[in-house]
Amino acid sequence: MRRYVPAAKDSLVKIISAKLNKEPFHSLSRKEIKLILSILPPQWIEGINEIVLSAEIYSKPQTWGPVVYAPTINRLKILSRGFNKADIVKEVILELAIKGAAQGNTKFANNVPEPAKSNRNILVSFFATEYFNLLEHNK
Repeated sequence: MRRYVPAAKDSLVKIISAKLNKEPFHSLSRKEIKLILSILPPQWIEGINEIVLSAEIYSKPQTWGPVVYAPTINRLKILSRGFNKADIVKEVILELAIKGAAQGNTKFANNVPEPAKSNRNILVSFFATEYFNLLEHNK
């Protein structure tokens, strides 16, 4: 099953990648981010104006994860340095799934009952598998 974001919608999302001179480098490229967006439901990416591959390195004591959606400025910030590709892809998909669910739901995304969390993990795994299948096919 392949779904692609229409070119017009894709051009509305600006992808910014910080230039890096030393390791660790970004785990995702701009092309890979576009591929992730192409397989997700449109309502999950709706309203995002900008995606930033940050030069920051994620540290666990932070209160947020390595992927953060800021609804006030419609920006998705990805701290992918030091992550393996599989983990950061799942984090991106999870954050967009939470964003998509929050738009249609009045509850806060973090106050989700445990059964719904396992369903969300199954959904994330489905899209991650689809992404890696497409990535392998496009090599």
